[in-house]
Amino acid sequence: MIKFKYDKSSKTSTGFKLLDDEILWGGYEPSRLYVWGGGSGAGKSTLLNNSLLNAAVKNSLLMDESIKVQSSKEIEKVFVYVTMENTIEELDGKKACWQTQKLLKRLQLDPLNKSEIRATGGCGTMLFWGLDDRGSKVPLYLDAASKNRRRLIGIDDRGNGLEWSYSPESIRNGLNQGKLLPSIFTSFIVVSLARGLVCAGGYFQCEYLPAMQRGIVNALKKTGGYDDIARFVSNVNTDVYLSAMTAVMTRIGSGSLIPAGPVEILAGGGLGLDDIERIRSLTVKDAHLSAMFETLPDLPFLQEQTPDWKTKLAADTAGLLNDRVVIK
Repeated sequence: MIKFKYDKSSKTSTGFKLLDDEILWGGYEPSRLYVWGGGSGAGKSTLLNNSLLNAAVKNSLLMDESIKVQSSKEIEKVFVYVTMENTIEELDGKKACWQTQKLLKRLQLDPLNKSEIRATGGCGTMLFWGLDDRGSKVPLYLDAASKNRRRLIGIDDRGNGLEWSYSPESIRNGLNQGKLLPSIFTSFIVVSLARGLVCAGGYFQCEYLPAMQRGIVNALKKTGGYDDIARFVSNVNTDVYLSAMTAVMTRIGSGSLIPAGPVEILAGGGLGLDDIERIRSLTVKDAHLSAMFETLPDLPFLQEQTPDWKTKLAADTAGLLNDRVVIK
């Protein structure tokens, strides 16, 4: 049994060759906990949700037979739910979703005018990103003017048009060919909201995932006939997050410690091999203690603390972690 669990044949591929071969040595192993770290906005959720989506659809990562993807018909159901015009309207402007007006403006711009292109930054994408021949992401707009010819359209930064018919078959082909990438919204729809899988993420996820959930529930109710599905989606726990962890700190005042940012790390000469070894030896408990500056504001009792709580915390942190963390 042990030999089977840790045999390479029992691993689940993420669908990304570099991730499988260079980092995970073949894929996810059963009975292991994987913790992925990175700064806010670095793309942790996008990468991990896409790897989970690949595993769920292709490799049966979801072992419960009742929630495993059984056929293209089940995938088609998910697409049907998210094509509703009400969904587009409900989630317009929400974090990690899309901004309709910016997407439309982008389609009309001269791609050689870089200042105009930059003005549409943060437009997001509707359901999927297009990938050009260089592998760069291209925002897509769902053109649903004609119900008989719905399509995903976009323009890359060289003026080349991208277009896919909005149908399960076309989407599958785009994914298999590496020309489409599920957005973080679509990934959460398939992995979490459609199956009830709880996804523990970072602080930002606790803002945008519940907003996605509310948008989907409202859209289903407005459309009518989906009350049971709306009830299921609303019951998914979406506000779970992992408390921050920090391994590098910097000194202030009379020796107090606060978390170091990229500027402090670079000013301190970057991270050397000795620093990396110290980070590797840091316990999870100490990594959490060094990140209390981010964690404590989420706790209700902090409202009763004095205004100088950060100064006191910095001094206490120095006393606890002076010889344990990397200091820059």
